[in-house]
Amino acid sequence: MQRNPSGVVRTLPMADHPCVRFSINIPNFGDFADARTVAAAALAAEQAGWDALFIWDHVEDEYGSFGEPTDPVILAERLDEGLDLLRRYWSGEQVDHVGRHYVVDGVTLLPATLQRPHPPVWVGGFWPHRKPMRRAAYWDGVVPLFATAGHGYFPPVDQVRDLIDYVRAQRGDRSGHFEVVLGGVTPGDPAAAAELLEPLRAAGATWWDERLPRRDENLCRLEPVLRRINAGPPRFA
Repeated sequence: MQRNPSGVVRTLPMADHPCVRFSINIPNFGDFADARTVAAAALAAEQAGWDALFIWDHVEDEYGSFGEPTDPVILAERLDEGLDLLRRYWSGEQVDHVGRHYVVDGVTLLPATLQRPHPPVWVGGFWPHRKPMRRAAYWDGVVPLFATAGHGYFPPVDQVRDLIDYVRAQRGDRSGHFEVVLGGVTPGDPAAAAELLEPLRAAGATWWDERLPRRDENLCRLEPVLRRINAGPPRFA
């Protein structure tokens, strides 16, 4: 992503990224349930040279606690229908919709988004499942996890290559910009981290999201997260 003077974030074409961007990933519980703690982490990340701070904003099994469906097929259907509705809401035009899961009657959301045609949408999913990757190819970026490397674990380079090749094939002649967001744990030494990440950059990764495994005891603790933030992002030569 890049920021222009108006503050609009824009992505670059899939083949034209000048470098990999770097983000820190934190949950929204534990120490980070306090907005002041999140703000402290964001300030430290900015001062240390990171490009972004990403915060969890989703639920796993918690859907069921509120009586919502948990079936993956239904959730996928809702996601596709909901994403299309978001795109229409962001246009600033009136939306009327009768779908399988949602009904919208004469809704207009203003102001329309500053970014055109809409803010970038990055879609997650587990590789080698193809359907989430086809969904991502339709939008603006992919944030994959891997069957052999979940949240916080270094992605296998050969699988990254296969995934990127697949997404590019699915995009076909589709114009616009596309991001490939990978994540895991790298060494605190920026040069060592860059050496480890170079094969992923060569494969086509455009973002590296520094994130601890979900079961790591330090995942939701400010102090160890700040240590990693302050060590700074990787630096390619």
